[in-house]
Amino acid sequence: MSTLRLLLIIALQLKMTVIPMDVVTAFLNGDINCKLFMHQALGQSSRDDKVCQLNKALYGLKQAGRTWYEKASDVFDKMDFEQSDYDPALFL
Repeated sequence: MSTLRLLLIIALQLKMTVIPMDVVTAFLNGDINCKLFMHQALGQSSRDDKVCQLNKALYGLKQAGRTWYEKASDVFDKMDFEQSDYDPALFL
């Protein structure tokens, strides 16, 4: 939170426009790199014992935030951004 406050203060001092953005399906873009299975939702199958193997993260998974961060940091690395030593969520 302190990094966000600092960036907003800098933008204010430099009279910059800040445009907030929300990635609506962010957690759905994370790739899962382990075997993870879940039962199908009720009414989706004629047999209740079927399971699905997940290839992408879903909201509510404990791994969802981590998989999104890994995907985003890979994209930032390809764009030659460097991760801050002081705040791992800040890329310069």
